[in-house]
Amino acid sequence: MGYWWEGIAAERYWCEVTDKVKLGNELHSPQRNEVGGRYWSYDLMQAVKPGDVVFHYSKQQRAIVGASIAGALEERSINWRARGTSGRANTSPPKGPRDGWYIPLSDYVAAVLPLKLKSLQDPKEIAWLHAWVAENGKGNSLAIPFTRYSAKEIRPSQGYLFKMPAEFVAHYAPLAGMAKALPQGTAASNVQATQGADRAAVVLTDVEWFTAIRAGDIRGPISFWTPTDWKIKALVPGARVYFFLKAPVRKIGGFATFERYELVTVDQAWARYGRANGVESAAELRERTSAYAERRSESFHATTAANIGCLVLEDPVLFDDDAFIDPAEHGAAIERTVVKMKYLEPDLLRAATSLPLATTEPFAPIPATAKAYRLARQATRVGQAPFRKRVLAAYGQRCCVTGTDCEEILEAAHIQPYLGPASNHVQNGIALRVDLHRLFDAGLVGITPDLRVEVSPQLKDLKYRELHGRAITLPKEKAACPCIPALELRRASIFRR
Repeated sequence: MGYWWEGIAAERYWCEVTDKVKLGNELHSPQRNEVGGRYWSYDLMQAVKPGDVVFHYSKQQRAIVGASIAGALEERSINWRARGTSGRANTSPPKGPRDGWYIPLSDYVAAVLPLKLKSLQDPKEIAWLHAWVAENGKGNSLAIPFTRYSAKEIRPSQGYLFKMPAEFVAHYAPLAGMAKALPQGTAASNVQATQGADRAAVVLTDVEWFTAIRAGDIRGPISFWTPTDWKIKALVPGARVYFFLKAPVRKIGGFATFERYELVTVDQAWARYGRANGVESAAELRERTSAYAERRSESFHATTAANIGCLVLEDPVLFDDDAFIDPAEHGAAIERTVVKMKYLEPDLLRAATSLPLATTEPFAPIPATAKAYRLARQATRVGQAPFRKRVLAAYGQRCCVTGTDCEEILEAAHIQPYLGPASNHVQNGIALRVDLHRLFDAGLVGITPDLRVEVSPQLKDLKYRELHGRAITLPKEKAACPCIPALELRRASIFRR
């Protein structure tokens, strides 16, 4: 899900609405609602980053009474009963533990001057909140902690966790005071959260898992799993994780970016990541985790409830076989006694694995023969995840033809077909909805040198023919706009007239 605050560094504030007496220790919520469905307020737990500020609204005191600093997201079961009217009416005990989200909190400060709900009932404050919502709420789910109940009343929103906009913190003096009272305005916490950013990890990697991930057309994060708990403590989000392929290869096959660690059941891992677990089915994942664990643990029992540890990784870059790297040649030898992971601090492999994917030089079509194109289609494409991320960011996470903003069906299309890492230039890419990408590759849809959609006469479907002549939406940055010579080359050699 895309949130309105994503990519805005200043938007690092949240608000817990709770009836707990003791505040500032933790955020803890179920992952799903009572009927097993997703609930937006619980989903927000996954958006909180280490170092973010969490304000605490006390239902008893009807005020925001303190603030804390967030740690890293974990998974912990929880006994939970619905709050609000239905929760108060239900006097039966909770049905038992449920899968939960857990975030440790630290550095709690109590407000010298709480932000009382009563103070928000001032007509000027009601008018200010109404104006803010009217300006920012168009097409957005704001997820803010206060609701304008009537023309004369503000109430807390229904839910557990909410986004506290940075403008609210600046507007309401008590909130600004609490944020300032945190260690150096949370600067210390942000420094703490980024300590170890130059620490990387080398993980021993099963060749079969690596091959499946490299061959698959994976969207979103990948799951690097082990049948036992990793007990990850020394990695921070953004750190590099290198894939050291097991014997007989014993070389670095690629890397990815560490996002978070999860301890989940096999079925949960399949439900969340599917083929991004490096397997084709839930049954295969269950079989492989059981096989690994039974070889290593006498106490392991193969059940769907058995926990496995998952490193959730983003933006994988996986090398061709002939591009594998021997870490020993770069001062990072991996001893044969290492059986799971080795930390590197500093990251001695970063320079050796940097790819020439981003450049300030304009793109020019790469001279190539028909044979070169055929060979490139057969080879593993290096650097596709960073290329996609950069192209979609340039186009504002929207299809340049239709404006579609559903990330799951957006792809980065090469204008000049892929020939190697040099093809992954932002000017050689356009953001397209998946069906248009397929038609673009087939030569049935094209982009003219004057940046308009061209539909082949061979494509008869009216819903596509209606796109003919439409001007595409261009990136805001001129340096990211499509390469015109590449468009001309494609129109001359691939488009079907």
